[in-house]
Amino acid sequence: MKLRLYTCCFSLCTLLFASAQTGADFLKASQKADVEIVFDLSDEGEEYKVNWGMDTAWDWDFNVNRGVAHIGKGNFATGRVSFQPLDLVTDNGDGTYTLSARQQKKLKKRCDMIKLTGTKAVNLNCDHEALFRPADANGNYLDTDDKDYTGKNNYTGKPQEWYKLIKASVQYVQAQGLTVVSVSPFNEPDYVWEQATDEEQAKADFLKIAKLLKADEFFNDIRVCGGNTLNDDKALTWYYYLKSYLDEGNTHQLAGSMENYASFFSRLKRDKKVATADELHNVGEAIVGVNYGMENGIWWGFDSKARGQFCIDSNEGVRLGYGEIRSAWTCGAVYRNNTTTT
Repeated sequence: MKLRLYTCCFSLCTLLFASAQTGADFLKASQKADVEIVFDLSDEGEEYKVNWGMDTAWDWDFNVNRGVAHIGKGNFATGRVSFQPLDLVTDNGDGTYTLSARQQKKLKKRCDMIKLTGTKAVNLNCDHEALFRPADANGNYLDTDDKDYTGKNNYTGKPQEWYKLIKASVQYVQAQGLTVVSVSPFNEPDYVWEQATDEEQAKADFLKIAKLLKADEFFNDIRVCGGNTLNDDKALTWYYYLKSYLDEGNTHQLAGSMENYASFFSRLKRDKKVATADELHNVGEAIVGVNYGMENGIWWGFDSKARGQFCIDSNEGVRLGYGEIRSAWTCGAVYRNNTTTT
């Protein structure tokens, strides 16, 4: 059997039994397919299992509930929660640190949402909005155009404070009954946000933070994840800069080519690093990522049955075929799922 991929395709078939003129007289034959995915339903197929998860960096329970509804509570193996570089943490003098009350409230809300998915394993990443957005006593951001640089003044250019914040946040998440499997010091640092004066300074600060984390035995069983770029064209540049202190590579696909997206995951697998996309925005990113070695796929927002069905079929079933058109960011995959559910 064949599945055809077109760069752009609209097809319509009409069977005529009369000689009267109809709209079909003006139809043109479909263009030749750019790629044909050949598959056999009886093939053994290949397994491409992924640790799927929901994200709470955008802390909206609607997203999580939709993800649970379409993927199923038992099909999650990871998730993402976010710490806030807002207030400085308290040093307890015994190797532990304490978040401020509003940092705790904000983080607890996200931990509670992840628990709805049934998983306990999470990636801890940075909520960079805390660097410049005003927040109330509960850590909720206020709807105003005014900037509050409390977070920026406390953290920008201060790797030691980032290290303390990350450790305090890990300790708090652990106290909520979750397991932190990896930490991402910066989120989309190629976009710079407010964590540095420019991208080169952001790289240097990220590296310093990663070194501090690696020097603390507390993080021995927790992966350092980076560079978490917004643009996948920059993913390898960030990865190579941080590589010696990274256990896990990560990128987003809000910009960048399919060529570089695929190359990034392929490079991670060759280097035997954990491969993650912690902010998936569409099922195409997931299909491509799976083909090139993505192990962790976390959904930033959730709005479709197609995403949920792909998560289920990719883990319960086997893949029979795959095809792509890199120039058009187009891909397709065929799965067979023989699992019977009730």
